Amino acid sequence: MKGSLTLICGVALAVLLQACSSGGGGGASCMGSADPTCVGSQYCRIEGGACGEDGNGGNCQETPAECPADIAPVCSCDGITFFNECLAAQAGQSVRSQGECPQ
Repeated sequence: MKGSLTLICGVALAVLLQACSSGGGGGASCMGSADPTCVGSQYCRIEGGACGEDGNGGNCQETPAECPADIAPVCSCDGITFFNECLAAQAGQSVRSQGECPQ
């Protein structure tokens, strides 16, 4: 039993270390779409509609290569309505709110 517990703990540690070294859910910290921290095919994803305001930042994420054709409108941080969150991410924008942007 002790040997199998050690093996399980070792595997869990290896998975945790891999997640940390690969960004584990988020890359470098960033403050919005104009932040030069995110490079190449990355964009600054900010959760909760904060859009980099009041010092609330996000993390650099890979821009999606493909998006579903789902229609679930979102208002991006730049005030543009996208058909869905994935399309906003492809344009390098975080989501401010669900639904269309106010006119």
